[in-house]
Formats: sequence, C-alpha cells, structure tokens
Amino acid sequence: MITNSYKTKTLVLLIIVSLLFSILIPFSSSIAWFLPVVFFILLIGIIFFFLLLKDISYGILLITFLLPFEQIGGFDIFGMNIRLSQIVFLISFIAWILSGLARRDLKIKIDLKLALLVMYVIVAIASIANTLNLFRSIQIFSFTLFVFMLYVFISSYKFNRDLLEKIVTVLFISMTVTCLFGLFQFVGDMIGLPQSITGLDDNYVKAVFGFPRIQSTANEPLNYANYLLLPIGIAFAFFADNKLKFENKKIDLKKASLPLLILAGIVLILTYSRGGWGAAVLVMFIVVIRYLKELVNLKNLVLGFLVIILSFVSIILISELSNAPFNLGSVISRINISDASSEHRVQTIQDGLSAWEKNPLIGIGIGSYGPLVAKYRNIRPEGGWQTVNNEYIEILIETGLLGLTIISSFWLSFFLDLHSRLRLKVPFDRALYLGVFAAFAGMLLQYISFSTLYIFHLWYLIGILNNDYFRKNKLTKI
Repeated sequence: MITNSYKTKTLVLLIIVSLLFSILIPFSSSIAWFLPVVFFILLIGIIFFFLLLKDISYGILLITFLLPFEQIGGFDIFGMNIRLSQIVFLISFIAWILSGLARRDLKIKIDLKLALLVMYVIVAIASIANTLNLFRSIQIFSFTLFVFMLYVFISSYKFNRDLLEKIVTVLFISMTVTCLFGLFQFVGDMIGLPQSITGLDDNYVKAVFGFPRIQSTANEPLNYANYLLLPIGIAFAFFADNKLKFENKKIDLKKASLPLLILAGIVLILTYSRGGWGAAVLVMFIVVIRYLKELVNLKNLVLGFLVIILSFVSIILISELSNAPFNLGSVISRINISDASSEHRVQTIQDGLSAWEKNPLIGIGIGSYGPLVAKYRNIRPEGGWQTVNNEYIEILIETGLLGLTIISSFWLSFFLDLHSRLRLKVPFDRALYLGVFAAFAGMLLQYISFSTLYIFHLWYLIGILNNDYFRKNKLTKI
C-alpha cells in the first residue's frame, strides 16, 4: 500500500529532478553535453511514465510546479521553445489515456465548452486555406491543439479535496522559488552580475531601461506577470475567506497567503508590466467584491496599508543594497503609453485589419499575422514573428468573425458559471474557485496588451475551472 508519506517523498524527488533538468538543459546546446542530457531525460521520462501508470496525480502536481518555467526549464528546437511542463504533460496525457483504456474507466468530459473548442478547431483548419505561410499556420495550429488537450486532461481528471490542496501547495512553492529567483535577477543585474548568471534577456537588463525588469524563469516579464495572477488570486481568496480552515495540516495555506501575497506583489511590481499591473488590480477587485464584508474592517485596512508601504520600502531597500537607488520618476517617465512602440502597435493593427477585411469570416489564416507584416513571408525574422499584442484582434484577423465569436463564447461560458460556483458550500472549494476565476478574468484583461492564445498556464487553470469537482459539490445560499 502506497502511503501519503511515500507519495510526498516521491513528489519532492520529482521536483528536485525537474530543477536539475532546468539547470542541465542549457548545456544541451553544446555538442559534448547534448547526448548525455538527452539520454538522462529519456531515462527519467521512461521511469516517470511507469510511475504515472499507477498514479496520474504525480503528473498533474509536477505540471503545476513547472508552469512558470519557460526560458529556464526549456530549450529551442527549430525556433520552438519546448518546456519541461509540456513534456511532463505529454507523458502524463499518454499515461492517462492508456491506463484509462486498460482499466476501462477512461472518461473525457464532453460538454458545450468542449463543443465550442471543436468548432474553433474546425474554423482554424478552414482558415489555413487563406494562409500566407503554411508552415507557420500548421505550427500555431499544433500549439493551440496542444493546449486544448491540456484543458481536456485537467477538466476530465477526477479531482478530490486532498489533491487540490496539494496542487495549491505546489503552486505556492513554485511561485516562491521563482519569485526569489526573480529578486536575485533584479539585485544581480543591479550589481553587475553577467546575464549568464542572472538569466535576464538582453531586452530587460538595466542598460535598456535604467532598471532591470524581472522575468524570472519565463520568456518575458509580461509572461511571468501573467503567471503570477494565478497564485495571487488564490492566495488573496484564501486570505479573505474567514470561514476557511486547514486543520491538521503541516502547511496552513491560509496563514501562508499573506506573506505570499507580499512576495508576489513586490515581484509583480518589478516586472514593470503595465498589463500585468492592470490585470492584478482586476483580480483583487473580483475577490474584494465577493468578500467585501469580511475584508472591510479596521484590522484589514491597516494591514493593507502596511503591506503597500512594505512593498515599496522593500523595492527601495533592494535597490539601495544593490548600489543603484530606485528612481520612481525615471520609472514613470519610461513607462509611457504614448511612446513609439505604442504608435507602431497601432499601425500594425491597422495593417492586420485591412487584410482581415478581405476574408472577414475565417480570417487570413491562423498564425498568419506575423508573415503578413514581415518583410519576407516565408522567412522567420531574426527577432521572431511579430504579434498584434492584442489577442482579440489577432484572433479576429487570423480566424475571422467565426473564430472570435466561438472563442469569446467559450470564455463567456465561465462567467455564466460563476454565480452557481459562488454558492459552493465548502469554504475551500468556494475560495479556490473564486481565486482561479479571478486570475482567469485578469488574464483575459491582459490579453488587451499581448497576444498568445496557447498560454500553457491559462489552459491549465481553465481546465480546473471546468472540472466536475466544483459542479458536484453541494451549493448553499449566498
């Protein structure tokens, strides 16, 4: 019989191995290291696969930990960034299918939401007929289909309270690890450490802005800010729910929520992502509206004021200790919504909409916006394919009115579910759902300022929102 202690030790070992992979992967670009690293990954992958055949939850927990690992914890193949979280998901998905078929208990959740995604897939395939770059369209279509598979996997898996508590615990641990690494990036770049140590991209060092922008393990600061919305939403909902209790637990997630919020808030500010800031405000607003009575008291008002002061004081202290004083005026002057970048973004959107008008129903082809505005449509630019930096407009341009209507209907369906989910009887279920939903709403808001439909952690949390665990639990009056 497998005990909880054994499961915990196994999970910790898997996380350590994953971190080791994240360190080793950059060496795989060297010919001397490539084969040993690949062999090591394949060996661990085979062992992990057979472990998953016994318990798929290991895969879900490891995926949760690896969500923010993109640039660090990933490697490039033919211009594509392959991440450990994607590899773990693929192995987990295959093991889930095979073990389900072997036990004859495989259940895939089929509902209106899945039907909408199938409809979008059909429209995306049809749009490829208008593509400007066939390889690019097939590539983006494959990425999109991949995250749809993740959604199906997470939404169909049978969750229970114990597994969800472990998921939240692992999520908070992963957030803490990557936030601390982000702070190291900030301090390291301030004091002049090389990028090979800090892991910062050329575009985010202090030489560019006058201050470093934290990207942690993600590809960009805005990606990491987007990921932080999930732990921030859950932690704030846990903090706000006065009825929430974790008895007989080694880690009290409610007590841990406030320090985690402070840490995540400081790092979020240091990403200097305007879209991330606005999205975080919406996340907090949604939670506040639900728990207004619980939150509005003198103790919490004083606590909130102190947290805000502490966050800014921490940023200033970090800067001072790095011998690079924090200049708020410099930051504000550089974060200007009327800069040349914004003007360029308006022009590219106009170019895209002009092309869309020729194919309004199914668009110019999924993934075709980049080739449309590139100098050579069949040659990948050195800096990568350009995006609209507005997901809604990009979907409209590439898959037309049909694609945008279908995806918008899919997203809207979760807002229609919200009222019943807020009536969940168990405080943990209610707080967790609200926190995840608030993060989802924040990410949709942030889509105004960037565009990538196939964000891995977004479809992971959407899968959680649609899991039957929340549907089957008893409801009560609000």
